[in-house]
Amino acid sequence: YHPYYYVTAFRKITNMYAAHGFRDSIATVWCYEPDGPNDFDSIGVNGPLWYPGDAYVDWFGLDVFDAAHFDQSLPDTLRGVITRKGKSERFLAMARSKRKPVYLNETSAKGVTITADSIDSVNDWNAWFAKFWVFMDNHVEIKGFNYINQDWEHTGYPGWGDARIQNSPYITSWYRQEMRRPRY
Repeated sequence: YHPYYYVTAFRKITNMYAAHGFRDSIATVWCYEPDGPNDFDSIGVNGPLWYPGDAYVDWFGLDVFDAAHFDQSLPDTLRGVITRKGKSERFLAMARSKRKPVYLNETSAKGVTITADSIDSVNDWNAWFAKFWVFMDNHVEIKGFNYINQDWEHTGYPGWGDARIQNSPYITSWYRQEMRRPRY
């Protein structure tokens, strides 16, 4: 995308809903994925390059697939370069500064192949899911999420694995237990 056209299109769509009296019936989500470029918050001579503006954005959206997007034990920078986790943190800080709620639009255990094997299940839980819940707990601005329960390997995403939680009774049980927490 080009920032000018992106912002123009975002505003045009939002304005179209408003013109038809639907602005209070929808929520607009400005989304970022931490594998993307590191310029989402860049400012140009006329203001923000990519951010459409507070009047146009209702929610910030963050897509996290790889545990490196959110693993709280990872650094935000490494040898002076921002990490994918650091990009996520900076995006969330921007949402907080603008007092916008965050929705995790797309989440899925990328690189994890969930099976019924008990040892594999514990490893998968610890490698992705446990870290995801810690991430959620550390960011009160996150108000919702969507988990994509997908067999990525067989749908055109080689190397992404099979993220279907029902493949493992262990993961299914722990996931259900997490969903019973008052936050959800």
